[in-house]
Amino acid sequence: MIFGLYILLGPIYNWEAEAVSVNTKSYDPSSGVDMRFDEDTIVLEWKTPEGSTKLSLNISGQGALVRSISVASGKSKPVVVLRDADPITVLSIGQRDLKKRGGWNIFFDPTSRKLSKSGPLSLKLESVVVRSIGNRCIVELGKLGGSTFSGKLRFTLYAGCDLIHIQSVVQTKQDARALLYHAGLTCDPKDKAVSWIGLDDKLHRSSEIAKPAVPVKVRHRTIALETENGGLAVFPPPHRYFYPLDEAYNLGFTWRGNDFMNNVSGFGIGIRQDLKGDDRWVPWFNAPPGTQQELGIFWLASLDRGDRLFDRVKAYTHGDQFPLMPGHKTFTSHYHIEHTTRLLELREKRENSVSAEVVSTSRRTGQDWRYSLKRPSKDWIQPSFDDKKWEKGEGAFGKEGTPGLRLGTDWHTQDIWLRRSFKLNEVPTDALKLSVLYDEDTEVYLNGVLAFSVKGFSKRYREVPISLEARRTLKKGDNLLAVHSWNDGGGQAIDVGLVLSTKTEHPKETFKPDFVSVFKQAGVDIVHLAEFHNRLGPSRRDPVKSLPLLKAMHDECARLSDDDFLLLPGEEPNVHLGGHWISFFPRPVMWVLKRSKDKPFIEEHPEFGRIYHLGSPEDVLKLMELEKGLMWAAHPRIKSSTGYPDRYRNERFFKSDRYLGGAWKAMPADLSRPRLGWRVLDLLDDTSNWGAKKYIVGEVDIFEVDRTTEFYAHANINYLRLDNIPSFEDGWDPVLKALRDGAFFISTGEVLMPRFILEGKQSGQTLKLQESGVAKLEVVLNWTFPMSFIEIVTGDGEKVYRERIELTDSKAFGEETFKKTLNLKGKSWVRLEAWDIATNGVISQPIWLE
Repeated sequence: MIFGLYILLGPIYNWEAEAVSVNTKSYDPSSGVDMRFDEDTIVLEWKTPEGSTKLSLNISGQGALVRSISVASGKSKPVVVLRDADPITVLSIGQRDLKKRGGWNIFFDPTSRKLSKSGPLSLKLESVVVRSIGNRCIVELGKLGGSTFSGKLRFTLYAGCDLIHIQSVVQTKQDARALLYHAGLTCDPKDKAVSWIGLDDKLHRSSEIAKPAVPVKVRHRTIALETENGGLAVFPPPHRYFYPLDEAYNLGFTWRGNDFMNNVSGFGIGIRQDLKGDDRWVPWFNAPPGTQQELGIFWLASLDRGDRLFDRVKAYTHGDQFPLMPGHKTFTSHYHIEHTTRLLELREKRENSVSAEVVSTSRRTGQDWRYSLKRPSKDWIQPSFDDKKWEKGEGAFGKEGTPGLRLGTDWHTQDIWLRRSFKLNEVPTDALKLSVLYDEDTEVYLNGVLAFSVKGFSKRYREVPISLEARRTLKKGDNLLAVHSWNDGGGQAIDVGLVLSTKTEHPKETFKPDFVSVFKQAGVDIVHLAEFHNRLGPSRRDPVKSLPLLKAMHDECARLSDDDFLLLPGEEPNVHLGGHWISFFPRPVMWVLKRSKDKPFIEEHPEFGRIYHLGSPEDVLKLMELEKGLMWAAHPRIKSSTGYPDRYRNERFFKSDRYLGGAWKAMPADLSRPRLGWRVLDLLDDTSNWGAKKYIVGEVDIFEVDRTTEFYAHANINYLRLDNIPSFEDGWDPVLKALRDGAFFISTGEVLMPRFILEGKQSGQTLKLQESGVAKLEVVLNWTFPMSFIEIVTGDGEKVYRERIELTDSKAFGEETFKKTLNLKGKSWVRLEAWDIATNGVISQPIWLE
């Protein structure tokens, strides 16, 4: 059970304006945000791409906190877009289990199912601070307090940018706390409408808005309020707001209506989290004691409404696309999409379905046949052959217990010959097929002409094509089916009929699965799967069942790849090494996860070709070396990889160049941190200091991906230094080479790093330092949200050193070349991160130093 802890930043009553001190000592007019007082109002105005925005904050203690937001087009006079609004934040507090493995570094903690204390927070206006840093102006209102959390309400404005960044910055002294937050604004709904882009990708607008609050499933995590003069869009930080889950379901991350969560009075709109998440493991956000939790939301005011307003928001995430970058291709990894699982289930369902029978099989009702267990004369297949001396029997023929068989007549000899006459009222269409149950080798004739032959067996009725020559013999009136079947032991079955088939080679449901178009629309060039992690996991560990599974995955990856998109097979096999790990080969490879005692390491299989049977870490490494594959730790140091790869850092397979390193994802989540995924960034620094020359690859680690999911928020991307997308048919060794060479960077999509050069060397390469240790670094960054900082990270084999460069002068939608001379004497590696004000970022791989 969950109790919500509600922070209501609403109307502030019964305080005297004279009692509120306003501290402007650290405000600098040159910040680009003008500030003035108008009686009991702070008026802030700044230029934007549209023209300018003016925010008026009421510090009288009476009425709405936001007195008005005005927007001007170009140099025209500002027009009020919204009056009398209150920012609201609702905090839901749960308990963190710190006794489990990992402590705060945890995922498997079902926070949503635990009890927690709760209580309201309110803004008691005791102080106002206006300060500026670089080209941004910050207004902080205190005191925000109540229950176990306290802090301040912060407005941040960025010169040249149309964003209003609102954060409730709170902390607690209590330990073992986890949280979610929900935010937005309240106002008078009169003469207003609410708009959003639905999952149908169409603009929706409602003027009937004074109704109970409801979640709204939207694109781009954005909902907007439209007024007579313009609109105000509200949206969260695109990635930071989304804590790690197994599923990227769209849970309705915005809301609209009255009495939100039964605790916010009046009408409003905003962003929200579902307390139950995906109803699996729902860890929420960490909130360690004493940490400043920044519960943020963005407002964007404009004279535009509808699609044009949403276009302004979408620009900050490139429309939820990972943008093209010359000389690079986008690569994403670790998806348990289970497409192969579904495909095989659909094929089984299709095989078990029954098409309309023209000549009935004995599947349901036994059909009469003439049969012989002795070899007949050669003309037995002809309609003119006299079979009156043959035995009569009811189909199907075979042994009791044979899979798929409804036994009519026992057949225990090696051979059987069958004949059956049938009439056709008309010659059927091309949809006519044979329906055959066979065990084993079988030949089927129509009117004396071979229609179909097969070796082996099938456990179910198969609908198979009729040869063109045999089809041409069919006629109105009398026709003949003749069958010969041979068996050398084990199961035994034969039955044949004719059907008008409605079955296709690929079921419609999987021919163009949603996930392909989702990836393409997001700007993803190459996708690396991690299949068989769920329903077919046990089958993948079965030496017999696993090979058809792999073959199906390989075939589907080939079918769904094209000139502009590469879908690559991959697994999270989790055997022999310890913890969870990812496998990746440069071509389709057949391998059995657990070797049977009677199997060699390499087997040449008549159907599947070369097969590897693994029984130890040494076998895994040998396979990777022979097939030039890569392996790396999935979600290192958390989940089922807690303690890894640290525990096997001295093993031969880890030291091999076939072991890439670890996978990066923003897990766990903590809203006090200025960067995402510190767990794996720390691992990269540690392995670099070990001298291991490892890298980290961005992973997404989710299951469902379809047109309804909130994919972009949960995703990250790897930009590989590749000029072209390899073809599936030719193999994709260039992809693995780029990873192995460290020739890539990780991004959330909003910040890119086209250039990272140290004295001519790029990431993954080695620079021999001059004796002085001095080297020139050149970095090119481009971004959408205003930037926050760059961090240059170095190590000497023992310690990690960080140099932070503040980017508080950066504006939105910028590109800049940063040059810096570094003293790297005694250092063995260097890498770089850069983060923006929404905690979107970019991460380089190391450059090695000698």
